Formats: sequence, structure tokens, C-alpha cells
Amino acid sequence: MSPVSVPANTGQPNLVDFEHRVAGHDGIKCTSDNKMLTKPFDQRESTFYEKAMENKLFKQFIPEYFGTIFTNDGSEDSLTPHICIENLLSEFV
Repeated sequence: MSPVSVPANTGQPNLVDFEHRVAGHDGIKCTSDNKMLTKPFDQRESTFYEKAMENKLFKQFIPEYFGTIFTNDGSEDSLTPHICIENLLSEFV
């Protein structure tokens, strides 16, 4: 999966703080439609999701992995990577 760069203030995707977190990483965000979560990038976690998506039996039990996006605070030299996964609870929150 190739990374996608998301410029600041373009609205694609519109990321907001995820307020329903009970454990895990700080800095989790979600899209405004609540369908996708982004987490601070961790190489081991990214590798796990990439390999898990290749296993047809296992991948049905975990969130879909969409890859990595890069966001910035408005300047091109401050890109920050985020892992993007499906929000399995989007219909409930």
C-alpha cells in the first residue's frame, strides 16, 4: 500500500479528535463521517496490519487497514504519518 499525503485544511479527509477512546494510543483521530480512525504511525503496527490483510481467515476479525496518510500543520516540511484503519464501532457511536 502506498502512502497518501493529505495537505492541511483541504478537508480530505476531515480529521477530528476521537472522543470515544477507552485505551490505546494518544492522538487517535477519526474522519468526520466516523468511518476511519487514524493513529500515530508505528512501523511494527503498520507491518502487522499489512501482513494481516493478506491472511483471508484472520483479516475478518480485525479492522480493515487502509494504509498510511501524511498530514501537516500547513507547512510542507512537517508531514506526520498516521496509520488508517476501519472504525468497527462507527455505527454505534
